[in-house]
Amino acid sequence: MPSLATGPFPGAANNSAYPLSEMVAAKERLLSREIFGKVIVNPQAALRSPYPVLALPPSPPITTCLGEKMFGKIHHVSYLVEDLNAAISSYVDMCQGEKTGQGHVAGLGEVGFVQVGEVEVEFIEPDDKSQLTPGGGHVFHHVAYVVENLDRFVADLGERGYGFLTPEPFTNFMGYRLIYIDPSHTGGTRVHLTEASSLMR
Repeated sequence: MPSLATGPFPGAANNSAYPLSEMVAAKERLLSREIFGKVIVNPQAALRSPYPVLALPPSPPITTCLGEKMFGKIHHVSYLVEDLNAAISSYVDMCQGEKTGQGHVAGLGEVGFVQVGEVEVEFIEPDDKSQLTPGGGHVFHHVAYVVENLDRFVADLGERGYGFLTPEPFTNFMGYRLIYIDPSHTGGTRVHLTEASSLMR
């Protein structure tokens, strides 16, 4: 249902019809507080307003990007661990998971993946264990979301001023094509986007 807005909109006459472009522009001015008016949700209040009433089209869902869903699903959650082999074994045994891959990532450490149902769990035994407290358990490292078209997604976010940790997406030892969003845009949380098609190889 669209919102109703009332206020002294520029160039408006009582009972005038608003073209869609003007409706959208008025909505943006209201949301950015650049116009003296108010958004109202009570139709009766709109009828009592001394100003013309403008029906605003509903906002597009924030879960879309270029007309597509932003995230298909969570692909994996990653943890720093003291002992990679022990962490993998615990999830294989406890969750009846399946080890899907292991390799070394320069500047990070030894990495292993375990498939548990529809989600993978990634464990990282870092070269630098200063982030770990002995006996303190696993430490969250990052979350990976799936997107259908990584290049289009990156281009769209880039045009809107969002940055990434690498100039272009890259492919890891598992064959996953991905890119990390600059943590300054995610509240300090490490997030990477993974292209869906690269998970099917």
